[in-house]
Amino acid sequence: MASRRPRRRPWLGALVATGLVALAGAPARAAERDPALEPALQAVRDAKLEAAAARLRKLAPTHEAAAVRLASLLAVGRGVARDDAEARRWFERAARAGDARAAYNLARLLESGRGGAPDPKAARAWLQKSARAGYEPARRRLVEASRERAPGTRAEALLWRGVARNQADLVLSALAAGASAQADARGRSPLHAAALLDHDRAAGALAGAGADLELRNAAGETALLVAARRGSARVALVLLKAGAHRDARDARGRTASMNAAANGQDATLAALLAAGSPLQAKDAQGHTALDLARERRHTQVARRLEASGAPAGAPDASAADARWLQKLGSSGGGADSPDLAGWSPLLVASWRGNEAAVRSLLRSGASASEAAASGESALMLAAQRGHCAVAKRLIAAGAPTEVHSRDGTRALHLAAAGGHVECIELLIAAGARVDATNGAGETPLMLAAREGRAAAAKELLRRGASAAASSKQGETALGLASWGGHADAVRALLAAGAPAAAASDGEAPVCLAMHSGDGPTLGALLEAGAESGTRCSDGVPALGVAARHGMLEAARELLDHGARVDEAAGAGSTPLLLAAESGSADVCRLLLDHRAEVDARGPRRETPLMRASAEGHREVVEILLERGANPHIRNERGLDARQLAEGSGHTEIATLLGNASKRGSLLGIF
Repeated sequence: MASRRPRRRPWLGALVATGLVALAGAPARAAERDPALEPALQAVRDAKLEAAAARLRKLAPTHEAAAVRLASLLAVGRGVARDDAEARRWFERAARAGDARAAYNLARLLESGRGGAPDPKAARAWLQKSARAGYEPARRRLVEASRERAPGTRAEALLWRGVARNQADLVLSALAAGASAQADARGRSPLHAAALLDHDRAAGALAGAGADLELRNAAGETALLVAARRGSARVALVLLKAGAHRDARDARGRTASMNAAANGQDATLAALLAAGSPLQAKDAQGHTALDLARERRHTQVARRLEASGAPAGAPDASAADARWLQKLGSSGGGADSPDLAGWSPLLVASWRGNEAAVRSLLRSGASASEAAASGESALMLAAQRGHCAVAKRLIAAGAPTEVHSRDGTRALHLAAAGGHVECIELLIAAGARVDATNGAGETPLMLAAREGRAAAAKELLRRGASAAASSKQGETALGLASWGGHADAVRALLAAGAPAAAASDGEAPVCLAMHSGDGPTLGALLEAGAESGTRCSDGVPALGVAARHGMLEAARELLDHGARVDEAAGAGSTPLLLAAESGSADVCRLLLDHRAEVDARGPRRETPLMRASAEGHREVVEILLERGANPHIRNERGLDARQLAEGSGHTEIATLLGNASKRGSLLGIF
């Protein structure tokens, strides 16, 4: 099953300029959907920050979401007087309730001493809590902080900075200056950090410079094992091309492909399989990669493994069923005799799709309603695997369609997620409710949409499934399909009347489509009436999101549908500045072709040329200079692009800018 996207929260992008982050992407909570909070959120969207702050202050004592937003305004002095001490208190309240972004922001305030005395120990504890919750900026900050505390040379500090920022030239400069790529006393190495963050440019620079690809961290993992576990597909490709051992094992005896399968990392697994990763290997408990994917219901991963011929660790299905049937006839053991894994013969035969064994077991007295200890019934197992003939036989024998597992999953959910249209038809005809929900409030249509099962989605819609239903977290089928870049499923939902602009978990479908950057998905939404100028939950317009992440096709679709080329984010960054900062050369060309302002000022009065220079993106610097960017402009600190490049260690870019400055005669602009 495809990994689920991080939850989104609507908010400002202004915190970035202060070293904090906007509180976008945290899990949605019931308090955020409270109607009492909506007027404050609308005031924020309308840029009426004083009114928003007043409403939030009234709500904050009883509403966690209001407390978080009030802290954000206090930290940057937007709508209220800046008060770091009070911001600390509100961030801590939200952090103690489990908000990962609030924990990160609290840590940064504690680090810097804003709002009170510095407390590095408490700051690190909150960073670790935020990182454990999966928040990437916290992980990056821990990497940087660990090197700031550890003794070492300036070159080593520069190396870790390059890894954290994914800047290959910075990494190479640090190595040339004598920095070591080896692990420290705690088993941490720059290559492991790059694998954790999926920073492929940094990993490539380290591998090319001779970093030990088989170095183990304190947990006994190589960088490739870390990349597989974390789903860092780009780094996995880099390491495999560099010669990393694809069959290395961790302390549990798992290979990289097993780690990817166990964690549902389909893209990473595809890279490993293409490199010839062994499929027959078993871990210390006898599980293969296919066993691990099936056990954790990563259906897309399991399908990939099955298509590649991956074996399961359990005995061969036909042989196992034959032994059970023989036992039934000779020893009278009964149809419910369990196998070694604790499943009855009927459950295993249903899972394997052995219709003959199912028929014999039912005739021998097995109950069609049998279920495993975790609640999965024989019918659910057959539906999940698409064994519709087995499902039909079980239903005929009296198997109930509405039985569910502990998490509320029903057979129809599993058939929909797997795209098994015949099973969907069979289950609905037998009485399965088309809009039944699981424990998370998800309908079968939502699971089909998330997995990109367009045919299954069409069948469910034809049978009356609601295209507008939302889960407990506020997700809709259209939002899930948009996030996954499943254009066919998106079109099916739009044709069924799903509103193109309706928010899913607080985010517009257009913004969700930015996750994959899929042009056809975005085009379908825009053709159906979604606004090309939609602002996403962090205050950045959709075009800015596409620019920041180098999504060329998405940016082209948005511009073709009328997006304003210079529409700035809440913090003042134009799409060109965001593209320049991230090194997206092709997107920069596209924006400039649409007459983007080449010297537009953003946060700290910096231009796209300044940001590209500071981040070390030479190709972008060259493009901007060719299009007339002014290298003499200075930011609010009085620094020009050349000085920013020098300060970040990008000497070649500094030389390039120096030569460009000599050719011009403009005065610096302050």
